[in-house]
Amino acid sequence: MRYLSKLVKRLALGRIPVVILLAGAACIAPEGAIDPTGDLLVGEVRLTPDSALLPTGQSLQLTAAVRDTLGHPMPNETVTWTSSDTAIAVVDSRGMVSARSTGGVEIRAHARRASGRSRIVIAAPVASVSITPTQPALVPGGAVQLTAVARSATGSVLEGRPVTWSSTNTSVATVSATGLVVGVAAGLATINAVAEGVMAAASANVANPSVSSVSTLAVVSTTDSSVTLRFTEVNDGTGAAANYELRVGSPTISWGSATAVTGGSCPSPMTGTAIGAVRTCTVTGRSPSTTYQFQLVPFRGTLGAGAVFGALSNVVSATTAAAPQAAVATVAIAPTSASAVVGGSTSFSATLRDAAGNVLTGRTITWTSTSTSVATVSSAGVASALAAGSTTIRATSEGISGTATLTVTAPSAQPVASVTLSPSTASVAVGQAMQFAATLRDASGNLLTGRSVTWTSTASAVATINASGSASGVGAGTTTIRATSEGISGQATLTVTTPAPGTVLFSSDWNTAGTSIAAVTDGGLWPILACGSVYQNVMSVVAGAPLGFTDSPNVLRVRMAGQDCAMLQRDGIIPASTTHWGRFWIRNDEFGTSNTHPVAYHNVHGADPIQAVPLQRFANISNGFWQIGVPAAGSYPANRFYTPLLPNGVWYRYEWEMRYLSATTFQFYPRIYNAAGVLLYDASNLMAEGGGLSLQQWYNQGGYNNLGGNGSAGTAAQLARNFGIGNEGPSVASNTGGSWYYARFAISTTGWIGR
Repeated sequence: MRYLSKLVKRLALGRIPVVILLAGAACIAPEGAIDPTGDLLVGEVRLTPDSALLPTGQSLQLTAAVRDTLGHPMPNETVTWTSSDTAIAVVDSRGMVSARSTGGVEIRAHARRASGRSRIVIAAPVASVSITPTQPALVPGGAVQLTAVARSATGSVLEGRPVTWSSTNTSVATVSATGLVVGVAAGLATINAVAEGVMAAASANVANPSVSSVSTLAVVSTTDSSVTLRFTEVNDGTGAAANYELRVGSPTISWGSATAVTGGSCPSPMTGTAIGAVRTCTVTGRSPSTTYQFQLVPFRGTLGAGAVFGALSNVVSATTAAAPQAAVATVAIAPTSASAVVGGSTSFSATLRDAAGNVLTGRTITWTSTSTSVATVSSAGVASALAAGSTTIRATSEGISGTATLTVTAPSAQPVASVTLSPSTASVAVGQAMQFAATLRDASGNLLTGRSVTWTSTASAVATINASGSASGVGAGTTTIRATSEGISGQATLTVTTPAPGTVLFSSDWNTAGTSIAAVTDGGLWPILACGSVYQNVMSVVAGAPLGFTDSPNVLRVRMAGQDCAMLQRDGIIPASTTHWGRFWIRNDEFGTSNTHPVAYHNVHGADPIQAVPLQRFANISNGFWQIGVPAAGSYPANRFYTPLLPNGVWYRYEWEMRYLSATTFQFYPRIYNAAGVLLYDASNLMAEGGGLSLQQWYNQGGYNNLGGNGSAGTAAQLARNFGIGNEGPSVASNTGGSWYYARFAISTTGWIGR
């Protein structure tokens, strides 16, 4: 019965020859489908894949398909696996191949007397991937072919490794499976190439057709108050004439801090007329005998509203003519009368005016005394009393004279009997100054003048005092201020206090060193990394101690890498139109002469800092010195007030008050301290660019900043609520590799923050 059952089964499956009689004809089934034991014969074993490239340390699953001699699948057939070289690769009972070392190996799958094989090459894994070019530039509709090269840990090129391409912004640029990048619309997209899990990135910049550059700017002529320029107009990229912005600097120009021309026939912006037209225009309002430099930039569109710029033009220099000199009409001496004791001196000054009453300067003045036995007078107008009597002091310029009377009396020989200081007690905050005055009298109570006074402080760690009696608070405590003349002293008490710190709304100390986004943004405290696709070229967090900073462990390092830009920003730190105070430390080791380091308020989320109101710009000068400048106008570009030159490689504490006068107007009060906490500069000694008023004097005359007039996008309500710090990467920036550093940034709405 077992035999019959087995036979029936074989007949049913067609595994033995069967003679079938059909209409007298016989058909014999194919032979050879069973082996001598009566089981089916294995016809073939086929492995998938039949060849492969496998990096060391990785695994690959092989599958074996077993078929009989007639091609029917044999899914239940037992398969055994072997490797031709187990030092190169091993295979388990399920067909999983594990790579051990480089080389070629053959993996076999056996099913009875049949077998199949897969040839596998074990190669070094991909350790790095590089893309060429790294910064492809395109226009919409244009294409650039990128190439990705995979390398091993030793740097050897690895051929035949599959690469997967992708674009982070397909609305700007797409990329094919072969690395062909096609521009879609203006913007920036990152193109990624991945091989065996290792990724490389390229930055695709898709820009609208570029504006041509001007290289023909030239000076035609000058007067004492104007400069006439000429240039050839260029294409704005669309077939129309470009528009132009012209800026001026004196004696040299740095585009980022230069002033837009407003006077004459070439005010910025200038509307283009025709491509190739030679344009001549005159800049007015210049000072006589002054050197100026001019530069312009062509653009299309509207300034401050998405304009597209060409490259900056060549720079031209011009020196205005000297102003015609008016003749001296009057000479007035001050004081008109004076007295002096024998051995003393008195200073006179002379004011020269023309016929219209205008003050004249730079003229030669000759001083004389009509009685040189009574007094002589120097070329600077200082009269020296020689003997009792009277003399006339005369100042003469261009034949015109003015006179004053000097009376000389015998000197008093009374010694100093008392010294009184005013104020007798005073209090001042650390970093602030207090002026003391000393009154000298003789034994009869008569006021004595012209005596030498020496000033001292008994505790220089609390306060110091200079030769004119101005004391500066150094540290909290009490000191005695003493004035001494002819051995007689008077004293006053000075108390130095530490300002109460304001309540801090926001602070950032960059607690973790490194170049990761988490480190640079201080764990996300700065949630916006504006213009920062190459931020690792620009920003990192480093230890502060090697740089001489001891107030916190780490500092933010910012590098000048040409036009690479990275700005940390945070929105809504400060309530709208709210007076507030800020503080951070700054050290500058950068040395590029045309580079600036902005810290700015932003009115637009993620805006480039050049489109915002600068809080201040740290401008490099040369030879290891730089300046801090702050804005002081309501239009862009703003006029600025600057500190004197500051040495590189020194830490300064920068504090400021943003004092609102209305919802959209404010006055900005900066303070710059040294590392010891001594106040160096404030609004009283930051001077206007090019000289003139101090910032405080400008405010005293009614000056203020206007949020609504800075030329940037957004609303006044948004402005000065958002803050940015870093490097804007200006178009004129050079790739110096120099660095500057920020530390301990904080904002308060209740008062000065202090150290």
